[in-house]
Amino acid sequence: MKLLYLLAIPLLLIYSCTNDPSNGTPIDNLSAKVQLFDDLGNEIKPANGVSMTIDNVKPKRTGTSNNSGNIQILSVAPGKYDVFFSKSGYDTYWVYQHEHGQRQSGIDGVKLSMFSTTRLSNLTVKFNTAGEKYEIEGDISPVTADDRWVRLFFGASDVSSTNYSYSPPVPLIVTNGSFKVDLNKNDIAGLGIAQGAKFYVIGYGASAVSATYLHPQTKKNVYTSLSTNPSNIAEGIVE
Repeated sequence: MKLLYLLAIPLLLIYSCTNDPSNGTPIDNLSAKVQLFDDLGNEIKPANGVSMTIDNVKPKRTGTSNNSGNIQILSVAPGKYDVFFSKSGYDTYWVYQHEHGQRQSGIDGVKLSMFSTTRLSNLTVKFNTAGEKYEIEGDISPVTADDRWVRLFFGASDVSSTNYSYSPPVPLIVTNGSFKVDLNKNDIAGLGIAQGAKFYVIGYGASAVSATYLHPQTKKNVYTSLSTNPSNIAEGIVE
């Protein structure tokens, strides 16, 4: 009887370290809730097959969503983790330095969208001297009855969605085959480019449901689900 009692002690300790005695469920689980959308903002169900990966551990740990979009990785030690969500055909979404506590913690509101199918072309920049403003114009395709979204990025000659100085906080909604947006001189002055020098603009189609997160190294916002085919790069002069 004494031997059985001694053997039971380590088993009890293991159980208490991996289970919540109040309800018998595992503790230290990392959970998430995800939703899937097409590029026009229509929710796609079921939301299965999304991978949640803890990136800054060795080996990396991964869980996969069920039909309801719920994901769980069991028995994750408390700490700060870089976590990303991915699924084929969708853009990747990162959560940096998620603080995982002593008990089950969750990452809610994760939304993955398909890459935008909107394409931009004929992007131009003009300065309206009468209105003291810059006019950016362009065309989009396909032309449909649905609203389309466009995101612009400003910077140097090699401007892109990851290498930019300024991007308007809200994407432009386009209701037909062309668009025009006005920016004042202060917006362009904030680029830090000398007066009389050139600045550059590039445009991307954006999805209706597009997540944004701050990249810890570049300190720039990352806008997900942009079109993989950007517009031409247009140039203007800082007035």
